[in-house]
Amino acid sequence: MKGLMMNHWALSKKSICIYLPIAVVICVLFNIGQQGMTGGFLPCYLLAIIALDNLKNEKGSDWPKLALTLPLNRKMYVQSHFLFYLLLAVTGGVLVFVVTSILQMSIIVGFIALFIGVGITAQLTLMYPLMYKYGSENSNGIMMLAILPVILVYIVYSIALTIIASIGHDEPNQMIMFIGSAIYFVISLFVAALIYWIAVKVFKSLAF
Repeated sequence: MKGLMMNHWALSKKSICIYLPIAVVICVLFNIGQQGMTGGFLPCYLLAIIALDNLKNEKGSDWPKLALTLPLNRKMYVQSHFLFYLLLAVTGGVLVFVVTSILQMSIIVGFIALFIGVGITAQLTLMYPLMYKYGSENSNGIMMLAILPVILVYIVYSIALTIIASIGHDEPNQMIMFIGSAIYFVISLFVAALIYWIAVKVFKSLAF
């Protein structure tokens, strides 16, 4: 597992150094536009997508076949992908939390942005079992197939939460928004765990 993680890092460190400042700029711009909470998704996703690029490169070089000749099993291979993806998403989440908390002068708003950003990105691990099954050459279509329902569900949840948080208030109550975002985050982690289980099953079923 350590070797797989080091391999992911070696393949990604240049992209991470490039995307990190871009993610900061995006986060600042969304906060200037008073969309810091919902804009928290883009920096998280921008960093996490680097892990998916690794998968595409691996598939192109037949690295999965070589890796399985080492003292590894298929479950460990999938674990390394999910762990590296989520580490990048959390890195984006910490960045979002710091920038949003400073610019909005509210730790609560910072946490809401973190919960939303990491939550949506965690659900997008859905792309892994799809890419294992249908191949990384179809990654663009797979990304759209995964992103659309996840974003649609978030929009519906966000509208419902905003309505609930606005009952009896002129503006949405921040504490209710915080609790609702935390619930969304926890649900997202359970969804990611389920997707991981499916991804392991799919990858074990591949014939190579």
